[in-house]
Amino acid sequence: MRINETTNRYSLKVGRRNLLIEELKNERGEKIFSILQTIYATTLDDKEWLADTSNVKPLDRKNLDPELKKFLKVIGI
Repeated sequence: MRINETTNRYSLKVGRRNLLIEELKNERGEKIFSILQTIYATTLDDKEWLADTSNVKPLDRKNLDPELKKFLKVIGI
């Protein structure tokens, strides 16, 4: 499976964790959701790394896409 584009990126705070949810599309146009916890990491050359959050929108739980709502329910958020 190959990812063709990232259509939306959302941020969500759950407890003390900051989550990044990405809405992706594969080569067949199917939606796929990816979730990761945004944390700092140190690379081998002692540089700090953090996922790019410049174009991330805060997640509005009242106006969710039905597929995203189902995804969040499945993972228990």
